[in-house]
Amino acid sequence: WGGIRIENLGLVCEVSQSGIESADSAWLGFEQLTFVPYARKLVKTALLTPAERGWVDAYHRQIWQHFQNDPGLDRAEKRWLSAQCAPLT
Repeated sequence: WGGIRIENLGLVCEVSQSGIESADSAWLGFEQLTFVPYARKLVKTALLTPAERGWVDAYHRQIWQHFQNDPGLDRAEKRWLSAQCAPLT
């Protein structure tokens, strides 16, 4: 058995029901609270399906979008984060 344990914090929240015919009950979704990129050296991309690789890339893109204009990060930190959030190859 192998693998890693991943823990992300998420907030359960009500989401839009636009386009749904039956709006009898609330629909729930998750708002991402944890914005930490996965350690690239621990990801074996050869074992990922294209869909899994796309999911990781989308998660990293979300992290970068969240922090790219953060005034609390200096240039070196932004360079590091940009490299960590680059698409998997």
